[in-house]
Amino acid sequence: MSKNIRNSREYRLMRIIHLRKNPRCIICGSIKGRVVHHLNSVRYFKDQIFDPDNLVTLCDYRANNCHGLFHTVFKNSYRCKCTKEDFKRFMKIIEFKEKKNN
Repeated sequence: MSKNIRNSREYRLMRIIHLRKNPRCIICGSIKGRVVHHLNSVRYFKDQIFDPDNLVTLCDYRANNCHGLFHTVFKNSYRCKCTKEDFKRFMKIIEFKEKKNN
């Protein structure tokens, strides 16, 4: 995603509104180090950058780095193409591991 877009007023406002409506990481519930994650990568789906249905809150904090977990473990990179379907598969893996550990 272009740094110019991330620094734009519109992008910052979108992020503030999303985090107010969705303050917790959807995986672990943390409120520390929250990031707005685009389900469909902005690099490949530029028209969905401000689409609220393309956004989820993830934590990017040292202890629970759910954002990093998705990109580095599941997708092997922050630069590869990610889709809503990838994220759904990731969530199923997380749910399976939680059930297995309980």
